[in-house]
Amino acid sequence: MKNSLLIPSVALVLSSHAGAANLVGEWTFGNAGDLAAAASGSALTLNGSITATTGLDASDGAADVARDAYFIVTQSIGPNGGGSPTRTNRFTIVVDFKV
Repeated sequence: MKNSLLIPSVALVLSSHAGAANLVGEWTFGNAGDLAAAASGSALTLNGSITATTGLDASDGAADVARDAYFIVTQSIGPNGGGSPTRTNRFTIVVDFKV
């Protein structure tokens, strides 16, 4: 049994307060030659076995991510949240995936 996850697209959205959100990154994995490329925002860093594959249909790119592989996102959101934050604490990740 293959232990991997098919990810057709990922979007990272920053919500500074209720009702307001700004897209800060989007990765559609449509470029099989450069899966780290961003449609919006900065490129991903790929770690482990991540390969290009077909998404929901032949025109849709996707990433096949092995069980121990992962992405690193360098983002521009900065520290947020209550108190004196040192890390990004408030964000939303939208993922379409097929197992």
